[in-house]
Amino acid sequence: MPDFSGRCAACRYSPEASGAPFGSGCEELDVDSAEDNSPQNAPNTSDVTNEFYNLTANWTIGDWILTSITGYIERTEDFRVEYDAAQVEFLTVLAEQEYEQFSQELRINGDLPQNINLTAGLYYWNSEYDQFQESFDMWYYLGIGFGPEGGLWPGAVSSQLDGTGENEAYSAFASMDWQLTERLMLNLGGRITQEERKLATGTPNFMLNLPDGRAMEIMPGGQVQNFKDDWTEFSPRIALLYDISDDMMVFGSFASGFKSGGFFARTQNVDDINSYDPEYVDTYEIGLKSEWFDNRLRFNATAFYSDYTDKQEEVITNLGDGNVTTIVNNAADVEISGLELELTAQISRSLSGFLNTGFIDAEFSDFTVSDSEGNPVDNSGLELRNAPESTLNVGLDYYLPMGAIELGLHYNYRWRDEYHTILNNDERGLVDAGGFHSASVDLNWGEHFTISVYGRNIGDERYARVIPIGISTFGQYSPPDHYGVELNMSF
Repeated sequence: MPDFSGRCAACRYSPEASGAPFGSGCEELDVDSAEDNSPQNAPNTSDVTNEFYNLTANWTIGDWILTSITGYIERTEDFRVEYDAAQVEFLTVLAEQEYEQFSQELRINGDLPQNINLTAGLYYWNSEYDQFQESFDMWYYLGIGFGPEGGLWPGAVSSQLDGTGENEAYSAFASMDWQLTERLMLNLGGRITQEERKLATGTPNFMLNLPDGRAMEIMPGGQVQNFKDDWTEFSPRIALLYDISDDMMVFGSFASGFKSGGFFARTQNVDDINSYDPEYVDTYEIGLKSEWFDNRLRFNATAFYSDYTDKQEEVITNLGDGNVTTIVNNAADVEISGLELELTAQISRSLSGFLNTGFIDAEFSDFTVSDSEGNPVDNSGLELRNAPESTLNVGLDYYLPMGAIELGLHYNYRWRDEYHTILNNDERGLVDAGGFHSASVDLNWGEHFTISVYGRNIGDERYARVIPIGISTFGQYSPPDHYGVELNMSF
């Protein structure tokens, strides 16, 4: 188990140093937070090391190509997050995580008689992780059994949570492009996937952190429990593509997919850990892809309808003892329909532009939960989180050769409608509609060197994303307008 003794500044502060009375929470003292200022007690930090390895090999076997793709990832992370962003030491989390992943794909591609191209293969994926986190400070301010009368101080008591997990998946897949006529093609595809997920964890222990940096366990954690579940799913796809001309194509498709089930591994109470099943989605699409004026103008349009069943929704629940837990359930059915439009234009030899816009209508078709007394409550009238009804992205790019140097001028405007961030549509989680301007000036030397002067969010559009965490509420403002110089070198 990692040793964080001496690394939490809070455990060296007396109650008087924070100015917060026992059991006060921190909202009444959070007087300095604003769009441009969060009075944290120390910087949030993150130290991440990633190692990526990939090997792709191709063999020619007659008219067929056999491809092997092997991948390996190893990641270690050590971070500090202060969730309160207030002048008091209220909630600080220190954590260490290790992650390892291996994948192997074998794929073959070639032509069959009757104008059929076939791609088929096998895939294996395995990941393992080990996580540890220690949470400080909040028990003093919540008034849970510790106070000045007991000689304790903010940060004196912390809880430690650790766990390990393993995810493993096997799949077989095939995709066939069948040229039915000169202009009409049928695509048929499918993948069968078998997954197994494991988790080993227990209820957190509690530690007493002394001013001299030593720490002692005052309440042991619960016995480690082992969880395991598995699923087998089939994901089909069918599509028809018709070339109206050499520059215009229409298509229609149906695809069925799923999002994996699993366990929420940071649950504070091991008795609340549940296995949630996959969520499923059936998606229908029709669309147009076209090029005009000698390929100087491209216009694409796609209309879609997606029907989700057993949609996973996570709810952060207050356990009533200073701890919170996240429970994920297959709680809802959702219908989403929409339209996406894409336009790109080469206006002149040096000037190009683009416009992308999207419109969606998203709603719960069935979302019934139980209240504290076990009575069913219909929540189907809620709006989905993170689902703005409309979005727009437009931009211009201008390139001017200047001998060995190329000058690039870029402008981008991105707008999106309002949306919610909280499941129950709490007004604190309503993010207003907003538009964001960005621009840059680039100088390119050959293919390897680029220096850029940029401005992002030039109009200083600000918004906050707020999420309740049981007995507290955590929010972050978007970055203000900012400017900089960037040098890129490629080898």
